[in-house]
Amino acid sequence: MTSFVRLFKNAALLSLCFVASVFADEKVYLAPIAVNGLHEDYALASAKLMKAHMDAEGRYVLILGTSEDSVGTDNQARIEQVAKEKKCTKYIVASFSRTGENVMLSFKLYNVGNGSPVWSDSPKAETPDDFEAIIENVSKIIGTQKKSDDIAPKKAKEDYSVPETQNYAMTPKEPTTFFGVAICGFLPLNPIVEMDAGYSIYMLHDAGTFLYTLDFNWYGMSSESNLKYYDFGITMDYAFSAKLFTPFAGFGFSYSVNRYNYDGVDEYSYAHNYSTSEDKGLTGFLDGGIMFNRKSHVVVTLRAKYICNLYRTASYDIVKSNKTGLDIVRRKSLIHGPAFNLGMAYGF
Repeated sequence: MTSFVRLFKNAALLSLCFVASVFADEKVYLAPIAVNGLHEDYALASAKLMKAHMDAEGRYVLILGTSEDSVGTDNQARIEQVAKEKKCTKYIVASFSRTGENVMLSFKLYNVGNGSPVWSDSPKAETPDDFEAIIENVSKIIGTQKKSDDIAPKKAKEDYSVPETQNYAMTPKEPTTFFGVAICGFLPLNPIVEMDAGYSIYMLHDAGTFLYTLDFNWYGMSSESNLKYYDFGITMDYAFSAKLFTPFAGFGFSYSVNRYNYDGVDEYSYAHNYSTSEDKGLTGFLDGGIMFNRKSHVVVTLRAKYICNLYRTASYDIVKSNKTGLDIVRRKSLIHGPAFNLGMAYGF
């Protein structure tokens, strides 16, 4: 009888060890987290954080999805296929969505071969600083009968920030619309080459991937400038990154008004019936530059444009004449050339 009891205990212990090893080695695939209204760096950082906590729990081995997997949260069939390829028995579909000032986090756990979730949870974060505590809780209770409401989340540390993204991630407090002023210059190549200084007033909206700018520009503010040029335009630029120093490029259109005069023309106007003319119309331009200190309330923008009027501007020149000695010739020129802009704006 004693031998039987001893044998039974040994068998039970071996069974428990086997079961524990099976659960510890059970692989779970985490598809790339979808983010809506948040910077994409939060997805990668949160996935790494979840793996660290689940590895510490020891119930599952979390396999992180990568961009090479070519999966999206809206394609569950593809997620399940990738999970099978990675020899996982379960997979997680997660998404983070900003709703006003809060962020809704959704986690769903599936068994491979079953289209319905076996566990789900939808905790709410007041700010991205709450992600650490929420992800830690979810890592503990995923696949159990508990939900986030059953465990009080830890108070997020005041100095906590998402790893490697503290300079780049969007937060609810970051400004997206800026109002600013700039100094600028325009170098028209027709009908004469002359640098004309000016200033600009602009409003910039940071929509993440794209930057939109409304601006009013005045070139030729010096009394010695032959060109007086005003324009009101809109620009759309593509932002090549989401970092503090963001290069961008795009194009725009404006409505411009300009006058072109030559020195000394006025003194001949009485003899040639000369009067100052004013031309206006549509202008197109290419645009590119760098935004400095993005995500803060004070940003600096450095821009370069190539402007080309889609209409011709009247200009006058004094030329030599065999009859009168001097004469005034009226020309129609297509104004075009590079322009430069250095601005500072405040966000709100």
